[in-house]
Amino acid sequence: MGLADLFHQHSDRDLLLHILENQNKIMSKLSDLQSAVAAEDQVIASAITLINGLAAEIAALPADQAAIDALAADVKARSADLAAAVAGWPARFCC
Repeated sequence: MGLADLFHQHSDRDLLLHILENQNKIMSKLSDLQSAVAAEDQVIASAITLINGLAAEIAALPADQAAIDALAADVKARSADLAAAVAGWPARFCC
């Protein structure tokens, strides 16, 4: 059905209501998208903080095998958490 058909079949009031309903749907989807982007921004900020923290820990690391092993274990644990957060993103926020 084309736009011309809508004009012939509906009153101006019906068309206005239809436009307003569509506008409300669009605004709702926009709000959902804004929330998803804000959540993604938080995940990105957390990942940046993690990476910067690891860089600082490595720079301050004494030449000590036990400290290196502890840092490696910490990196693995944090990497797993980050991977889970990134992998879970589409499931939490996708349409």
